[in-house]
Amino acid sequence: MPITVKDTDNRLGVIIHAAGILTSEEYLKAMLDHLNQPAVKLAQYIYSLADYTEVTELKLKTSDVRTIAYKCNAVSKVAPDVIVANVGSNELFHSLANMWGALIAENNWTTTNVHKISQAKDWIRYQVEKRFHITDLTFE
Repeated sequence: MPITVKDTDNRLGVIIHAAGILTSEEYLKAMLDHLNQPAVKLAQYIYSLADYTEVTELKLKTSDVRTIAYKCNAVSKVAPDVIVANVGSNELFHSLANMWGALIAENNWTTTNVHKISQAKDWIRYQVEKRFHITDLTFE
């Protein structure tokens, strides 16, 4: 499967990693499985790192991004202060990530879209320290 979801830092965070050709069906299944977890589990998250740097082809529709954004807005009711970094290297990815960001603007999540994993981790560390006073993230 080209997309995996892994809890990190004792369930404070989650890393979503995609590789290869990412289709609508795979994206929606993985993301909805993740976002439909019990509220008590979703409420533990303070950060999310979505890594699309190894995706070779995106076969997503804008309606897929819209579906996930609306679900993220619902999740933000139980996990209101999540810090999200989206990482990808092509123009289509950044266009879709910007669209997602505009659709979730109503919630309190802090988001960024960057080109490199190192940028995302540095940004998440900074935001987590600033907001939650946690300084020992490992992303493991």
